[in-house]
Amino acid sequence: METKEKIERQSEEKFQELFGVKKAAFYLMLEVLERRNKEEHQKGGRGGKTNRYGQA
Repeated sequence: METKEKIERQSEEKFQELFGVKKAAFYLMLEVLERRNKEEHQKGGRGGKTNRYGQA
């Protein structure tokens, strides 16, 4: 099972216990990271070592 699927299956309470934020805040942070990553790599470059879920 992928990390993304494991994260999405968590209940709201368990999610907040694990990450310290609510799901809505987590997905907002994830969106910001993805947008920043696109801007940084528009002209090319190496990808990161961790995926967005790992960075958030």
